Amino acid sequence: MHLFMDSRHLTWDTTVLEDSTLRDVDAKAVRKFLEIANAERRWNVNPKTSAQKVLSQLGLCKGTHLKVAGLLLFGRNPQQSLTQAMVRCARFKGTAETHFIDMKVIQGNIVDQLEQAMTFIERNIRMGAEIKGLRREDQWEYPLDALREALVNAICHRDYASTANVQVRIFDDRLEIWNPGELPAGMTVDDLRREHESKPRNRLIANAFFLIKYVEQFGTGTRRIIDDCRSKGLPEPEFKVRPGTFIATFRPAKDSKSVSDASSKQAKAQEAQVKAQEAQVKLTAIERDILNACLQAPRSGQELLNAAGYSTRTGNFKRVVKKMLQYGLLVMSIPDKPNSRLQKYSLTAEGKASILSGRYSGPGISARLVRD
Repeated sequence: MHLFMDSRHLTWDTTVLEDSTLRDVDAKAVRKFLEIANAERRWNVNPKTSAQKVLSQLGLCKGTHLKVAGLLLFGRNPQQSLTQAMVRCARFKGTAETHFIDMKVIQGNIVDQLEQAMTFIERNIRMGAEIKGLRREDQWEYPLDALREALVNAICHRDYASTANVQVRIFDDRLEIWNPGELPAGMTVDDLRREHESKPRNRLIANAFFLIKYVEQFGTGTRRIIDDCRSKGLPEPEFKVRPGTFIATFRPAKDSKSVSDASSKQAKAQEAQVKAQEAQVKLTAIERDILNACLQAPRSGQELLNAAGYSTRTGNFKRVVKKMLQYGLLVMSIPDKPNSRLQKYSLTAEGKASILSGRYSGPGISARLVRD
């Protein structure tokens, strides 16, 4: 397929999608694009111009059908047709891909993907401070402009025919951006460190990214990344090609003392948050029905039975009520006489919170007990 398209000077993003039409376009995304393009490149197109006219002018559709680039840039749900068009972000504990501290799978259009991925990065890299004269200047562990440029390159120039995703991998000692697709034919890793020709794999996406000033289309992106790292006193990024993948690796300054050791506290806090979330269990339908029944007033055992849709007190019903008492979601009005005919069940603050969140936590949770 690649040889066929190369022989006709086509790029994958020009492919017409027969199952995607202009009805799949997010008009808000188009208006946002026009506003940015006007501000950055003075592309003077009225923001109220119809989506069809804008996409037609950009070459992103053929009649009423979208091309791959049109769906990726402005689709409401591009992943419905292009499941591979996602960015996977992960913050690992330590220097190996063993334990996650934070993780996010980012979908939506590729412009929004970039912004969400940068938000993830900022949340998971360290912020330090440097004193210059009498001023305190905040300094990121890695230069954000360089990371953004590398991420733009990955999203813009990736091979969308590949089933792989763009990946951001953050470790204690490095940050990696994985891009599905190798370098253009005839280009080497060494070429990226010097002046070179721009050879976009996806020319329609590259043109749209140029209009909103995400790329310059002069082959200067990797040079800017290198220069930015150098200016911040960081090692040059490492560029590596594996079969089907291009990887850019960033490393922090060798003298890490210039970066605040708040990083370890941040990592521990994130890890604790993830563990707390993992320890929580989702409310079942029965549990939710019982809690909602007690929301307005204390209820008898028979009333709970009716709310849960049972005609008799089955073993499962008894286990559910017992568990909710154990985890403090409900309390009994006569705790020393659990089988009293006057017994009522009241909702606790934890019970109310679980209704809102749909989850609850407690030690020793048994999977057997949380089934409907």
